Amino acid sequence: MKQNTNVREGDEMMYSLFRKSMLWCLSVLILISMFLSSSGRAEASNADTTFGQPVDLGSPIQQISIFDSAYNKVNGNDYMYTTVSGTPAVLNVINLSTYEIVDTLPLKGSAQAWVHKADKNGSVYVGSTSNILYRYDSSSGKIEELGAPIPGEGGIWSMTLDDDGNVYGGTFPGGKIFKYDVTQKQFINFGSAVEGQQYVRSMAFHNGSIYAGTGSTGHLIKMDPTSGAKEEIPLKPIPGVSEYPFVYNLDVAGDYLFAHLSGGSIKQLIVYDLVKKEWLDVVIDGFDGVKVSPELNGKVYLLKSQKLVSFDLTSHEVRDTGISQVMSMKNSGWIGSDIQNMKLASIQFNGIVTLMQPEQGVREELHPIVEGQSAPLHILEKGPDGNLYMSAYPSANGARYNPVTKSREMFTMNQAESMGAYRDKLYIGIYPSAQIHELTPDLPIKPNENPIYKFSIGEEQDRPYVFAAGDDKVFFGTVPLYGKLGGSLVTYEPASVTSVTYSVYRNVVEDQSIVGLAYRDGKVYGSTSIHGGLGIEPTATEAKMFVWDTVTDSKITEFTPDLSTALKNPVMISGLTFGPDGLLWAAADGIIFAVNPETLEIEKEASIYPEVQDYGKWNPIHLRWGQDGLLYTDLYGKITVLNISTMEVVYTGPKTNYMTIGDDGNIYYVEGTRLKMIPVNDSGTEQPGTKPSTDVNGDGKVNLLDLMMVAKHAGSPVSDTISYLDMNGDGMIDVADVGLIGLSMMEN
Repeated sequence: MKQNTNVREGDEMMYSLFRKSMLWCLSVLILISMFLSSSGRAEASNADTTFGQPVDLGSPIQQISIFDSAYNKVNGNDYMYTTVSGTPAVLNVINLSTYEIVDTLPLKGSAQAWVHKADKNGSVYVGSTSNILYRYDSSSGKIEELGAPIPGEGGIWSMTLDDDGNVYGGTFPGGKIFKYDVTQKQFINFGSAVEGQQYVRSMAFHNGSIYAGTGSTGHLIKMDPTSGAKEEIPLKPIPGVSEYPFVYNLDVAGDYLFAHLSGGSIKQLIVYDLVKKEWLDVVIDGFDGVKVSPELNGKVYLLKSQKLVSFDLTSHEVRDTGISQVMSMKNSGWIGSDIQNMKLASIQFNGIVTLMQPEQGVREELHPIVEGQSAPLHILEKGPDGNLYMSAYPSANGARYNPVTKSREMFTMNQAESMGAYRDKLYIGIYPSAQIHELTPDLPIKPNENPIYKFSIGEEQDRPYVFAAGDDKVFFGTVPLYGKLGGSLVTYEPASVTSVTYSVYRNVVEDQSIVGLAYRDGKVYGSTSIHGGLGIEPTATEAKMFVWDTVTDSKITEFTPDLSTALKNPVMISGLTFGPDGLLWAAADGIIFAVNPETLEIEKEASIYPEVQDYGKWNPIHLRWGQDGLLYTDLYGKITVLNISTMEVVYTGPKTNYMTIGDDGNIYYVEGTRLKMIPVNDSGTEQPGTKPSTDVNGDGKVNLLDLMMVAKHAGSPVSDTISYLDMNGDGMIDVADVGLIGLSMMEN
């Protein structure tokens, strides 16, 4: 018994010493954390509102996004090279013979790559939409950044190789052609393919000549790579079409050039005889793209209306192979060694690899082995249920985040350009084809059921960018197709039970897109951008505002707001919203202003970023009203909070193009692939659910176990798996977070 007592007394002494040491450490840590916390808070000019440090809520959307692939044979094995979009994009080297990933190589400085070309010497060239050309060496496994082919261009959208392995590429937005000389290791600029066309969207090589297809208006160009001389090949006439869409892809097989025409309702494949210099009579409608296969046994294969068909290079016969495929092939290559049993390998947008034996009617799908990447967030809005909804770019998925439970859900959804809540529904504007979808938050999210497709706007519209609603009507403002000017105002009556009832009013403001909408008392107030779809220059020089009568469905007026602080009339006006003062608030360049909806005169104006002009294209500036009466905005791509009584800025925060206010009063915003939150505290009180819980292990108590969990990760940057340990939201697990746990222990 005495022995046991001594042990117990020794334990108590050790615990007492440990407890004293911990309290001493905690007292120091608490002082540090209190200092860091207080120095990291921005006080509003009105003492009622404070703004905390940003809290990282993670990357809500991870996905596989693939746009192209290339194929070759190395040491007897068949290889595929493909890039998964991300930050950065990642080149994947796949051994198709064993179906395993051999290497993954980040493409530093690039988020997407739409073109890959493999030469006969083991080099693979990758062109990115960030205007960087890379070279991967199959023998060394190393990747080399070759640089920007034409400085100032936005991206590389097409490539081909000549017989010597030299690289030719096409760019956006200058619509230029370049060459990379593999011997001299230098770039040559051949200038614009067609003056006025912003895209060289496709390229091919045949018998010493380069062929290039342009957009947004389609032209086919033949270029001499020695002299740079260019000549246009007139495209095959299409009945009823006076202006061709994109020449989206070009492929050569034998002595034939296959040209893919894509845009609006047109998706055709036409075939040009390169020897006879004439178009064949055959026209393949419903071409699903994106490429035609390499030739095998006198045939090429392609997707037509979701069926794999063959095209005989001798007879020109098109034959159904009996193989179906819904998603387009992101290029393809023949693999195997037995000519009679070769397989056509391809990859889809979602990373699924397909192996097809067309003449046997056999198709096999292989589960994706490439890893998805965090996707850049493209839209952020609050739904009618108080949850936050997001899309990504490029997108096959959306996401829902619950600020109360801090849970998130990812679901299938194409790229959303806008979202808006009305009553118990969330309306989603989808690109391409200006589709409108409807989500019911109270029901489970299911593919093709919730959200559900309602209608496509048509009228040459492509991107529904803004939303408003009222009096049983929903309104959308849109941007037109590539190469087109003139957006539209769309009115939709969701209560109609017999049919989908909507109307489209194009060119409410001539040749301008609608990027701002607000509704009140039977009138829609709108604002515009001078820009149309990609690939065309605007004809207007200044944005407008307008008023629309929803009873007569007619425009009452349009006007240019007289902004006294503007350096020049803006090219985009957006962010329309009615404030608690009854005024119509809007944003342009670096200016916030308020219009009297009756007189249409400007009553308030603040030039917050006075040096800004010509800001914006389509993406609207967002204006949101806080529970504190302050106006929250991402004006000039920066979180800015305005007191509308004094017209003074009370807070400026991180850069972002997407933000909203949650039901908890906090600011939620996008930073690349990540969703973030700035706590907003009214009257100095903490909003529920705005900070990570100090009970990090979830046992209902804040104690040493919680402190030890945080201390274990001290010095670590925040990731999705440990973001709940970042108590002060500074992006790092450190001494300040340990101190905050200690403070909570003492309080409890």
